[in-house]
Amino acid sequence: MAAGLATVALIGAYFAGQTAPAAGQGTDRATLMASEHDDLDVQRVPAFRAFDNLYYVGVGWVGAWLVTTADGLILIDAVDRPAHVDHLLDGVRNMGFDPRNIKYVIITHAHPDHYAGAARIQREFGAQVAMSEADWLIAEASSGEGDAASLPEAPRRDLVLRDGEKLTLGTTTLRFWSTPGHTIGAMSVDFTVFDHGQPYRAFLFGGGAAIDDVAAVERFLASVEKVERLQDGVQVRVVSHPSMDRQFWDRRDRLLVRRRDEANPMVDGGVFRSWIQTLKASAAQYLELARGER
Repeated sequence: MAAGLATVALIGAYFAGQTAPAAGQGTDRATLMASEHDDLDVQRVPAFRAFDNLYYVGVGWVGAWLVTTADGLILIDAVDRPAHVDHLLDGVRNMGFDPRNIKYVIITHAHPDHYAGAARIQREFGAQVAMSEADWLIAEASSGEGDAASLPEAPRRDLVLRDGEKLTLGTTTLRFWSTPGHTIGAMSVDFTVFDHGQPYRAFLFGGGAAIDDVAAVERFLASVEKVERLQDGVQVRVVSHPSMDRQFWDRRDRLLVRRRDEANPMVDGGVFRSWIQTLKASAAQYLELARGER
């Protein structure tokens, strides 16, 4: 497919809903982190608490989120390379938790930058790994010969995530929504976070960016429209890549120094809705241009 012009329609989608840096301000930190994803020292950012029950334990350019419950820990995504797994585990410990209490590892989609650490965490701590059926097939195929041999070890299949199903640990429930497009089996996570005991609805759009392929973008647009129907009441956007939020690290900085009477800077339902609208417009524009180029 000749989709050179159409590709332009996707450029805004990855950073959708964000204000571009003002002239003279340079590139934002989230974008720099993404561009320097091979620099291990740059990537090893300190873990931090985002909410009472949600911690960032990922690296600079790709997220890993720890959900804490009364009966154990749930990890959402597992970094991009084996070399970063120790950093993730150190982050869990530095936040005051024991990796042996990780009960589940939820993989939002079967790209290696999201599951590279899953097999080790599964093997060393007995955590159960969960993915959609379609993406299990992708991850399992990565254990083959040839080029796939350079990919991270795929975890052993434990649980299959299905659209609309829930996972409960203690009093915490995560609900999963099928949102294909970035991969055929990408899953989003819908759950409650707490800030000083106040509940907020959080949503992690798994695979929240389209890829340059008409069929995939058609699936992605349908997923965006599905999330649009689900978005009422969403107050917190949890991103799988900080570069999806140009203000991510600024929000982190404000969070670390805020007073107890100040609002959590990661609570902003308008940001989520704006992002979904921009994703929708970008995907629709891509399809219009791509079909016109045929």
